Amino acid sequence: MSSTAIDTPTKILQATLALLEQPHAKLPTMTDIAKATGISRQAVYLHFPSRTDLLVAATRYQDRQNNVDTASSRRRTCSGPF
Repeated sequence: MSSTAIDTPTKILQATLALLEQPHAKLPTMTDIAKATGISRQAVYLHFPSRTDLLVAATRYQDRQNNVDTASSRRRTCSGPF
């Protein structure tokens, strides 16, 4: 039986997005993210030096997952009033 191993930075990004998507979510702390990921806070800082870096990376990760660049480029090439 094979399983796909997810690397630690990806786990951190996924946990961050899950926390942000919760109803009435507040901006998660590094401690919140570490607990949700199941790793130490220091390990989170090893991969992302600041919360700002982590939140930017999480946004970019989500954009890649949703193919935002592809969708945006299609909108830019469409002719129309906008």
